[in-house]
Amino acid sequence: MPKNPSQTKVLERSVAVFIRLLRRNMDELSELPKMKDPLILASMRMMMGTAPAVYFSAPDMMPLPALEQVRLSLRHGNAPSSGLAYVFPGLILCGSPRSTSVNFSTTQRS
Repeated sequence: MPKNPSQTKVLERSVAVFIRLLRRNMDELSELPKMKDPLILASMRMMMGTAPAVYFSAPDMMPLPALEQVRLSLRHGNAPSSGLAYVFPGLILCGSPRSTSVNFSTTQRS
């Protein structure tokens, strides 16, 4: 992850994760295999554990660790923190009134 991300970088990462999510049915997220790689699991725990600090110290960077957790979950399977990570794209979409049904579906699956 970049040390000082620009808004462009955050947008690029967001779009990349949304494209990956759009390729899947929301029901598929719960059917992903269990994440087993200890290094990836440690990364997930670290990103989840540092989320409050990131939010208060660098709020513009907050989407990056959350979206990275979604990306890792889609690639390596679900971890204990994946459910909370899947909520974040729904929060981003909340800014769009057209996405109410997608938001509801996302949060119900999480």
